[in-house]
Amino acid sequence: FNAMPADGVPDIQKTDILKAALLLQQWHEQDKPLQLLVAPSEEHLSAARRVLVKDYAALDDNGRLTEKGKMLAQLGVTPRYGSFLL
Repeated sequence: FNAMPADGVPDIQKTDILKAALLLQQWHEQDKPLQLLVAPSEEHLSAARRVLVKDYAALDDNGRLTEKGKMLAQLGVTPRYGSFLL
């Protein structure tokens, strides 16, 4: 930990967060909102939600989980891999 640069960008703000966005929505819909120590940027999270709507049909146009989204969240893999399994 001490070897990490003090001004480094947290991974959650620079990596693929599709799975995290899907799980965050699942927890939110179960009235179990998750407070993250370091949250993804709103821009990054919005982009992930758009992909979950457009490419995976995991969220509806209102941002709620679809039946497919619920199944993807239960698989424990990224939505990309999960879509192949379904």
